[in-house]
Amino acid sequence: MIIALFIISVVVYALALFQSINDYENWKEAKLEEYRPELRPLIDFSPYISTRQGGLMVVLGTLIFLGFPIVLLFSSVKYQFSGDEEC
Repeated sequence: MIIALFIISVVVYALALFQSINDYENWKEAKLEEYRPELRPLIDFSPYISTRQGGLMVVLGTLIFLGFPIVLLFSSVKYQFSGDEEC
């Protein structure tokens, strides 16, 4: 169950990241259209990772990829101590 949730989370994250990067690239192209053609090669934009949304996606990805091993660790510890043993 937890592995399936992890796989679903990774797929949703990958799709959101893909869409976010595409939106950023489309925004850059539209912004470049506002300038004269001879100036376009001289205009430089920040990389996606340095934008606010790019940083948010990095934090979210880190939480997903580090959170699931922690959940798996604690769920296995819970099952080890949840037996019907008497003291």
